[in-house]
Amino acid sequence: MIINYNVDDFVYNLNKGKIACFKTDTIWGFSAASDNKEAIENLYKIKKRNLDKPFIFLIKKNQNLLDLVKTIPPKAQKLINKFWCGPLTIIFEAKENLPLLAPYKNKKTIALRMPEDKLTQQILGKLSYPLPSTSVNTEGQPALNSFEEISKTFGKEDFCILSKVGFSETNSKENFSANLKYKESLNHNLNKIKHSNNESFEKLEQEINNKTIKNTSSTIVSFANGDIEFLREGSITKQQILDALK
Repeated sequence: MIINYNVDDFVYNLNKGKIACFKTDTIWGFSAASDNKEAIENLYKIKKRNLDKPFIFLIKKNQNLLDLVKTIPPKAQKLINKFWCGPLTIIFEAKENLPLLAPYKNKKTIALRMPEDKLTQQILGKLSYPLPSTSVNTEGQPALNSFEEISKTFGKEDFCILSKVGFSETNSKENFSANLKYKESLNHNLNKIKHSNNESFEKLEQEINNKTIKNTSSTIVSFANGDIEFLREGSITKQQILDALK
């Protein structure tokens, strides 16, 4: 496991074929360069995932969807307008002969999500391709949602992980120092409220331990067969989806 403290190093390793791990706006995720067949195969191996199951693709804000999908159904467009950028994955009928899907058995559909957080969009902005993403776990096991859990479970595997401890775009000494001071400040606040406010204490303790406070997977809907089909309820509820389509 290689720990990266800035986006440029992380993207460099990603483009070189390393499996990459970072915290998205929902949960921690494994990714790999979508134009590197060997990297995609290694992503399946580390997950122990069936090759018939494709990954979700994370896309940048200025992505032209019609480069990836055949059509955008009106109902899908309504959900895009309401919930993107955000924790909603939409499955479309894929554009024919899409090079992006070459490594996969299923080339007829494509699952897309446009994340909202700045860090993920920063990573996507440095890539020339949508980024396949999947939860950090072996297939069938609970998703791991902290740097510590991931290190313990996958620490001997060959991948790079972007740490938010001391993270900055430039990795300058000034920014690294600022992050350390921020962490020290959180520790100070913890000591002050530890015995007076359990809810605040738990929230701050999670942040200091670099755990996910917002750790719910994305909601998944499909328009691959025409009308909407609900596949997974996550951060966005089914009722919220139905309300948006009224």
